[in-house]
Amino acid sequence: EGAKRLLEKNGFLVRVTDRYLFQKRYDYKTLLKEASQEMATIKSLQKLAKVVVAFLIRKARISRAILFVRSEETPGFSMIACRPLYRGDYRFLRKEHAMIQALERDKRPLERSVIANDLKNEPSAERERELREILALMDDCKVDVIIPSFLYMEEGRKNTDGHQALLRCLLFLGPKKSDEEYNQEDLDVFYTLAQESAIAVENARLFDEAVNRSCELEKMNEELQEMNKRLQVTQASLIVAEKSATMVGMAKAIGHEVNNPL
Repeated sequence: EGAKRLLEKNGFLVRVTDRYLFQKRYDYKTLLKEASQEMATIKSLQKLAKVVVAFLIRKARISRAILFVRSEETPGFSMIACRPLYRGDYRFLRKEHAMIQALERDKRPLERSVIANDLKNEPSAERERELREILALMDDCKVDVIIPSFLYMEEGRKNTDGHQALLRCLLFLGPKKSDEEYNQEDLDVFYTLAQESAIAVENARLFDEAVNRSCELEKMNEELQEMNKRLQVTQASLIVAEKSATMVGMAKAIGHEVNNPL
């Protein structure tokens, strides 16, 4: 009981500290610089995702952070990192989800407060359905803001969707530990961080792809070597069989001549 009370007391102190001591503005330039430095040295996509989420929890004082990355196999986005642990149903978001459609259309962050206000303004039936679907997702993930991360193509080039900007990542942010609302400066900083993450994620994806191809080539090489060994054994067996067949033929010919001297 004493240990339980001590843990509760420590938890209360942590919440109070986050609420009051961290209400002062963090140096956003320092935040972006540190984030860029951490992401620049990481090559593995899985490790990069964990570092981005941990950085937001530790440095930006966010209560929850989730990172979704565009899937190369199925049209949609897969959750690859989350803190704290996520126990909901949205581990994969299909491309047709209202939230994905809204981000690709508007190319700006989605805020819970803005969505709630839009619902109060009696939108059209289709718009209301879209807003409620997005709000249900945010409720399930316990987040207040969704930041899109775009990878912009070169001038004149377009991706498979016909757009010049490819939605690469989704950054879900829970409430601040200080209980403050997200302001425009916060959104601008996290949007910038998300765009840098898109470049880092793409580089990490290409690195993982190169590593996987290298492993596949190495495996294929091993299989070819094994097949070559089997082929050599088979060739040796054929040579022995051919020699045996020649000896048998000669023996039959000699036997025939001996049995038929004339």
